[in-house]
Amino acid sequence: MSDCGCEIEEKNREQSRVRVCLLDSRYPDIIIGLIISVIVRRGGFHIMADTSHERQVLAESGETTG
Repeated sequence: MSDCGCEIEEKNREQSRVRVCLLDSRYPDIIIGLIISVIVRRGGFHIMADTSHERQVLAESGETTG
């Protein structure tokens, strides 16, 4: 049985090594990590805002939240 997760992980490591070697810097990985963290945080804030709005709508309509 083949473990595809390990193959993908190894491929990602190789791509990371290539970027670091070509640019002689770790900044590409740092920049990509920052971009991903911004996207994740933004999504979290959207979820929190949506939840807050939904609670307000339910409170105004007299319904209770579980």
